[in-house]
Amino acid sequence: TADYTPFFFDSVFAKDMLSRVGGFLFYLSSFLQACFCYPWLGALLLIAVLVALAYTIRWAFRVSEELFSVCWLPSLLLLLNYSQVGYLLYLLKTPAIVFTLPVGVLLEVLLVGCWKRLSHVVWKCLMVVLIPTLGYWCLGVYAEWAAILIVLIELIEGKKWRFAFVLCLLLLILAVPQVLYGMGYIINLRSSLYTQGLPDYRWSSEFYYFMPCILTFVVVLILALFRPRRVQDKLFYLSCILFINGGVYVWLGTMRDANFRAIVAMKQAIERQDYQHVLDIASEGKETPTRLQVMFTRLALLKTGHLADAAFYYPDGSASYQAPRDEQYLQLIGSRALYYHFGIPNGAYRWGMECIVEYGKRPEYLRYMYQSAVVNDEKPLAEKYAALLSRTFYQPQPLSKEEI
Repeated sequence: TADYTPFFFDSVFAKDMLSRVGGFLFYLSSFLQACFCYPWLGALLLIAVLVALAYTIRWAFRVSEELFSVCWLPSLLLLLNYSQVGYLLYLLKTPAIVFTLPVGVLLEVLLVGCWKRLSHVVWKCLMVVLIPTLGYWCLGVYAEWAAILIVLIELIEGKKWRFAFVLCLLLLILAVPQVLYGMGYIINLRSSLYTQGLPDYRWSSEFYYFMPCILTFVVVLILALFRPRRVQDKLFYLSCILFINGGVYVWLGTMRDANFRAIVAMKQAIERQDYQHVLDIASEGKETPTRLQVMFTRLALLKTGHLADAAFYYPDGSASYQAPRDEQYLQLIGSRALYYHFGIPNGAYRWGMECIVEYGKRPEYLRYMYQSAVVNDEKPLAEKYAALLSRTFYQPQPLSKEEI
């Protein structure tokens, strides 16, 4: 996960991120996701964010103890957003897909909770102006969602001047993105103005992947507006049932493709140069392998010196990848490693450069470009990529040809 998360400890990267809509959210989420270079740290941070989200929902909407289990539903749904993504992790261009949604929803609920607790009308009006303007620039669609929640709360609970208040807020919600786009501050497509910060799934063919996002907003909306006059045992049992159903939904929706797990394990073994482990994974597989698995197996056979005498003892096949847009994964996942370890560093460098153009300076791309430059004895180029990597969580050591 961290290999595909660009994050640099320098002012250039910070300025670049903060100069776009949702930049503050992307910057913070990218830092958290880059911590997955230490898996235990990334997992702890993800758990901390999800736990903080549940307690923030309870604090913001004053949810009773009997209904507290419902507050965990958004955390479960946003965990599913990560566990269901599978191959799409390599393909999506939204920064830090693992943390952007949980952190965005957390900040959204925090904004609404702070607004609800303001008593002076001047401060409330000021916050209402800042959320769809400055908030939109910092958080993208999550500030818009916060403003929509405020609108609905005002319509239900507001008293004097509520319709004028709601009308002004709706105008800000709709107008601010269009004004920023018209002034040239937003370079994205106009059709994506109101979805900045959401994963870039395709609405037509990949709508299923949006379900955790949609259900999260629905649950938060219900908790924000639902006010039982008295807590009943039935509500407690209902909340427990909803929590259990949420857990079952996460379990059933999690990506369990055996070939995907084998590809990830093979790739990690190749990067450690543990080629025997690659062969063990290939021989233990029970599914028809994808072409990428076959290529990894052939590479391991070549490196262990058994390509000529053992190639036909390992499974062959060309199974489809269990994910949308399956024509791209051979290139996105395996091209750099295959070219580099087959002894074609210029091919690895080329695919690294093409992916950087489309997906940004992901650490894995930079690492193979650095190693390819070392192999080609291009010292100034190698120093350039080593300097870039040194500003990430990855600290490259000077490599010689023998070490590579």
